[in-house]
Amino acid sequence: MVAVVLTLTVGPAVLKALRRATRRAAFETAVTFDDRRPVKHPT
Repeated sequence: MVAVVLTLTVGPAVLKALRRATRRAAFETAVTFDDRRPVKHPT
Protein backbone atom coordinates (compact mmCIF):
# COMPACT_ATOMS: atom_id res chain seq x y z
CA MET A 1 0.00 0.00 0.00
CA VAL A 2 2.83 2.39 0.83
CA ALA A 3 4.49 1.69 -2.52
CA VAL A 4 1.31 2.60 -4.38
CA VAL A 5 0.93 5.88 -2.52
CA LEU A 6 4.58 6.79 -3.06
CA THR A 7 4.38 5.92 -6.75
CA LEU A 8 1.30 8.08 -7.26
CA THR A 9 2.69 11.06 -5.35
CA VAL A 10 6.38 11.04 -6.31
CA GLY A 11 6.15 9.31 -9.69
CA PRO A 12 5.41 12.33 -11.92
CA ALA A 13 8.29 14.35 -10.44
CA VAL A 14 10.71 11.46 -10.94
CA LEU A 15 9.60 11.01 -14.55
CA LYS A 16 10.11 14.71 -15.27
CA ALA A 17 13.61 14.59 -13.79
CA LEU A 18 14.51 11.52 -15.84
CA ARG A 19 13.22 13.10 -19.05
CA ARG A 20 15.23 16.25 -18.36
CA ALA A 21 18.37 14.22 -17.65
CA THR A 22 18.08 12.19 -20.84
CA ARG A 23 17.59 15.32 -22.93
CA ARG A 24 20.68 16.93 -21.40
CA ALA A 25 22.74 13.78 -21.85
CA ALA A 26 21.74 13.50 -25.50
CA PHE A 27 22.77 17.01 -26.53
CA GLU A 28 25.50 18.35 -24.25
CA THR A 29 28.43 16.20 -25.34
CA ALA A 30 29.99 16.46 -28.76
CA VAL A 31 30.93 13.31 -30.63
CA THR A 32 34.62 12.93 -31.35
CA PHE A 33 36.50 10.19 -33.15
CA ASP A 34 40.15 9.77 -32.18
CA ASP A 35 40.88 6.46 -33.87
CA ARG A 36 42.76 7.23 -37.09
CA ARG A 37 43.28 3.66 -38.31
CA PRO A 38 42.12 2.91 -41.86
CA VAL A 39 38.81 1.11 -42.19
CA LYS A 40 38.99 -2.44 -43.52
CA HIS A 41 35.96 -3.20 -45.66
CA PRO A 42 34.70 -6.78 -45.85
CA THR A 43 35.18 -8.43 -49.23
